[in-house]
Amino acid sequence: MFNLKKITAAFSGPASAETIQRELLDSTDAIIAEARAIVEKGLPELSDKARKLERLGFTATKEVVDRRLAASMKAEKQAVVSLHEKYALEYPGLKFIDEKTMDAVCKKHGLLIGSVDRYKGDVPDWALDRIDKCGVNLLEYRVYWDALAFHHGAVREASRLCIAAPIADMHIKSNERIVGNKIVALDPIVSIRVDGGYCVIVVWGEEGKDTRVFNAQVN
Repeated sequence: MFNLKKITAAFSGPASAETIQRELLDSTDAIIAEARAIVEKGLPELSDKARKLERLGFTATKEVVDRRLAASMKAEKQAVVSLHEKYALEYPGLKFIDEKTMDAVCKKHGLLIGSVDRYKGDVPDWALDRIDKCGVNLLEYRVYWDALAFHHGAVREASRLCIAAPIADMHIKSNERIVGNKIVALDPIVSIRVDGGYCVIVVWGEEGKDTRVFNAQVN
């Protein structure tokens, strides 16, 4: 059951579609800029003492640990850069948002992320047309196993689309619970779920207004 009083008290107020989009873009740009800076800086030179310490097994010393942490940080940031570069090539018309950023912004503004078959709200004609013509394969094939004939699998088409929308506009099953989200009337974000995050196709605001903020060609 939802604790409506607790949820409402934790929410600071509604935000426009443009505000949400800007937060997603600004956070993503800051993350990728930081990651590129760390990757391009490279690792500090390992001193002769640190090499000797590591070679002789003194792996818990500050010199060796600092080097290991720096290498781990660089690898982590390289993975961030690689994801952005991968999806920039794979989906050139869409904007990639990493999973942590999407989750944080959606939690802040009371949006629930789920597959589009859960969405009960209105989809503006222009948004539906943009999704339909986004130039990306939106379907994938999944194997569903028959419980009575477990050795046979049926291949069916399933949509890759997901949506971030107000909880009130999402179908929630009786055996499911939403934790940490807020029930508010806000703006949906339609995206494709990819490894590590989401590639955003379209966002619409109040009464289906197209704000044109989230345009990967210019952002």
